[in-house]
Amino acid sequence: MLKMTALNQTRRSFIKTGAAALAAAPAITRAVDTNGRIQHACIGVGGMMGYNDFKNFKSHAKTKVVAICDVDRNYLDRVAKEVPEARTYTDWRELIEKEGDKIDSVNVTVPDHMHFPIAIAAVRAGKHVYCQKPLCHDVAEVRALTEATRKAGVKTQLGTQAASGFGDRMGVHYVKQGLIGKVKHVYLCSNRPGAIESYRLIGPRPR
Repeated sequence: MLKMTALNQTRRSFIKTGAAALAAAPAITRAVDTNGRIQHACIGVGGMMGYNDFKNFKSHAKTKVVAICDVDRNYLDRVAKEVPEARTYTDWRELIEKEGDKIDSVNVTVPDHMHFPIAIAAVRAGKHVYCQKPLCHDVAEVRALTEATRKAGVKTQLGTQAASGFGDRMGVHYVKQGLIGKVKHVYLCSNRPGAIESYRLIGPRPR
């Protein structure tokens, strides 16, 4: 479990924590180089999240980005200039098939609907996975991925850095320990664009 940190934890520190967690499990890695670095593949390197995730994994002292993948050649070419020795792919399926024992882990930072298919394929191939949210489309997919992860014996982490802050984790602790009694009502507040409009459109959930 991640150590509690300040509520304003940055994406960089969160991803570095994830990379460190992977590096801390040498017994289940295969392709660690002579410098003890995890051999990592970035699947999705475009946009703000994809590029930032790539930069954070690239900057970690115990992680080496050896393969990159993106369906958009413009994004792929830009990142390839920063890691010219990395192998490039436009199809994630080809990456997982061809990399075989050359990589230890992958991050999945692509459009939401592809998170589960890529993550479970990587897990079944024996790769550690850092996946951006949302992890899955429904509970059945979550259970399938959980079981696959257990069978493969790999490490996984979800990119929910905001929810890993002190406030959220403390709230979960209170509920699990029964410190606030039985929860009868939950009130969710949000100042994000579209939150109020969505509530007005669908209305409150029936009790």
